Amino acid sequence: SMALYTHTHAHVNEVRAAWIDDGGTLLLLTDHGIGHVHDQDLEWLLSCFVTSTGDAIDEDTLEVCFDAFAAGQSAALWFQYQSTRVKIEALHSSEAANKFGFNPHPHASAHAPTQASI
Repeated sequence: SMALYTHTHAHVNEVRAAWIDDGGTLLLLTDHGIGHVHDQDLEWLLSCFVTSTGDAIDEDTLEVCFDAFAAGQSAALWFQYQSTRVKIEALHSSEAANKFGFNPHPHASAHAPTQASI
């Protein structure tokens, strides 16, 4: 089964909220706080993107949803992790620093929190 770990190798037990910003970055609020998922880890998480009823989403639909988030619009996309399913919300990357107190794009800060999936 899918397991998420933070950059400090702590096991994530719960995903409480999720956002995709206009840069296509997935941010997850977990029991360890907020973090972003590295682009190269997204493919590990494809099975976590589901419909409101927890059904799998095909790649074409997923692409449409990501395009909507890139345009700053909401999309009918949920993130399923273990027994929890949360609706993914749209987020402007410029709002992330204010909302979470950090810049989610790692090239801008060497100390940005990260998420890694295994």
